[in-house]
Amino acid sequence: MRSRWLAAALAAVGLVLSAQAFAWGENGHQTVGAIANLLLQGSKAEAKVKSILGTAGGQQLTLQTVSVWADCVRGIHPNEGFAYDPGKYRVQACAIFEDAAGKAAMKDYAQRNHSNCLYAGKNAECHKSFHFADIDVEHDSYASKYVGAHDYDIVHAINAALRVLQGKPCPAPFNIAGKREALMLLAHFVGDLHQPLHVGAIYLDPQDGAVVNPDAGAFDPATDTAGGNVIVGTGGNLHSQWDKTKFALNDPDAMNSLVTQAKRVGTTNGDYMLWAESWAGDTIVVAQQAFQNVEFSARGDNGWPVSYHDRRSYLQTMRNIQKQQVIKGGARLAQLLKTLWPD
Repeated sequence: MRSRWLAAALAAVGLVLSAQAFAWGENGHQTVGAIANLLLQGSKAEAKVKSILGTAGGQQLTLQTVSVWADCVRGIHPNEGFAYDPGKYRVQACAIFEDAAGKAAMKDYAQRNHSNCLYAGKNAECHKSFHFADIDVEHDSYASKYVGAHDYDIVHAINAALRVLQGKPCPAPFNIAGKREALMLLAHFVGDLHQPLHVGAIYLDPQDGAVVNPDAGAFDPATDTAGGNVIVGTGGNLHSQWDKTKFALNDPDAMNSLVTQAKRVGTTNGDYMLWAESWAGDTIVVAQQAFQNVEFSARGDNGWPVSYHDRRSYLQTMRNIQKQQVIKGGARLAQLLKTLWPD
């Protein structure tokens, strides 16, 4: 399968990498982790999580605090000797990983997962490709045969982390050092999997903005809209808009409400090594709503312009979906860990 961001599709648009900085942002990721923390209370899985994560900066690490780690690693720059400089990816939540030991761990991970697959058409910074798939929203399921899927996409990344947590060898092309790293990655990737534009994508004709099916006939990389990263409109980049959430992590009542809703999320049955694929399909269906009631124009220098039929209604739908998906992410992360380490 082809890489999500083929070189031909990226050549005209320099904003793609910056737009992809943080799925959900630190608030969304930490909310997923916080929900899972609360759902695990008193379980064997909670004890295993604490034991595996240990401490950093004198603090006990939790699913909430480590949920951003995979994005903090984006502050490692291969062209500067793998030095750490968060720059535009700086978030307060990364501070706990920014001591000498933390920076060394991020550098080590980035080096091990630098040239083991193609990312953005280049054999470099492979770990950034682990965060997403771009399956056409005309589908209602995930399949490895589709354009936008690959053996180093988010579905495979979740399963690789699970194998390491099972005590099994890490499958190629991933290079995960041990259970602590695997658990930090899992906490992040399960969050990513529930951000609609991290899994579902729309493919557009650059000449007129018409919707095209990338899995019908020969795939034209010029139609790759990369999870909404090169769709722009009022409010800016579409993917970035979907990343932003404002959950009240410090409000116990608000968090208890989210946990109550998370307890209503149905349990996924069957082999848990197949759950990521199933959840990806669910997210693709949800992502279809991200592209409804909008119109696309011909591609310009900054991407495909979008106009909303009713922007206020669109934003309300987006906020509702964000809440729904963050709740699912927290519930499903807890389900995975309780299944991995049952009481």
